[in-house]
Amino acid sequence: MKRAMLDCNIHDYIEVACLYKIEVMLTLKDGNIVKGIPIITITSKEKEEFLTFRVKSLSEDIDINLLSIKFMEAISYNNYFARISFI
Repeated sequence: MKRAMLDCNIHDYIEVACLYKIEVMLTLKDGNIVKGIPIITITSKEKEEFLTFRVKSLSEDIDINLLSIKFMEAISYNNYFARISFI
């Protein structure tokens, strides 16, 4: 069975957000919204991709499955993106 994967261009935007510490709002497919700063992407042993995400109100970073993200919107101004659709 082939695993679902994100398009390479979406990965590029995630990497830019991580590199430049762009504060973003993530809208997840389940309707939840999280605001914070993307840190790094990681791949689990099961080959699932996650975004390590820093939320100011939490004491620890959280890992968000990339396939659970619906939209990524920039909160802080940047020259790279305003809103990215993952669907």
